[in-house]
Amino acid sequence: MGPDCIHVLYRNYIRHILFFVVLYPTAAKNKAGFVADNSLPTLTVAARQANRDYVIETATMFVNLDAQGSQPGKIRAVDVRIVYTVFALNEVKEFDEGYHSMQANVNIHRIRGSDPETALAESAPAHKSWLVNTSISPGSRRTIVTGARYVYTLPLPSTRSVHDYHNLGPLDDAWCYPNESDIIGEFTLIIQSRYPIRPPQDGDMLMMDRSDPKQESRRPETPSLHAPDVRGAGPYVLVAKWGKVLPRQSVQVRFSRDEADITPVQSSPETPPTVHNKH
Repeated sequence: MGPDCIHVLYRNYIRHILFFVVLYPTAAKNKAGFVADNSLPTLTVAARQANRDYVIETATMFVNLDAQGSQPGKIRAVDVRIVYTVFALNEVKEFDEGYHSMQANVNIHRIRGSDPETALAESAPAHKSWLVNTSISPGSRRTIVTGARYVYTLPLPSTRSVHDYHNLGPLDDAWCYPNESDIIGEFTLIIQSRYPIRPPQDGDMLMMDRSDPKQESRRPETPSLHAPDVRGAGPYVLVAKWGKVLPRQSVQVRFSRDEADITPVQSSPETPPTVHNKH
């Protein structure tokens, strides 16, 4: 057998090896119903570039505007829960969390979540932060749930600003999630209200990108509104979704609802209801 024949046989041998090592497992997985995850690798690359130990694949923020303890005309209690799906690139032992507001007439109280939590690192009335003790090995994922209760003294100011929404009236409200340094694959913000929410308009859903210090970008959209099947039998639900949230980007929702328990007072320059995440 000449050298050319040996070369051909060797090349065919390599092709067969590549087929069984690369193509056959893929074909077998496809036959078994496996579906490739095309989003996680992209998020992983971004997280490595940002020097993060994990990726937040999804984050869902639930805002219940009429929590237990609310008193019409006097006190409004708002419960906020955030559910994170965290995928670890390196070993993760701690997950930092924080809920803040710049409004003077609010007190924030931590609601315990899914994992053990440390003592408060910030304990001012409108500033609460802490660490979540967790254990996520590289290549594994875990669901982490945190929460806080916002207690407002009514009435609200007649006009006010909330982050990038200005001139809000007493029936208007807005909530924000400013992302400082995380890579988030999808963020969903869900507002629940026992009072009717007025039909949303373009711009009531907003992403602000301040990753470039020389130029910020503003991307307005329209959230979706879902009414209960029977009026009074359930809450009105306002939903906003963003496909990817990167460091220095904030997602915000504005809405108006019909209430009888709000009486306007003098204008205030302070910024009310905000959730500030410290990641």
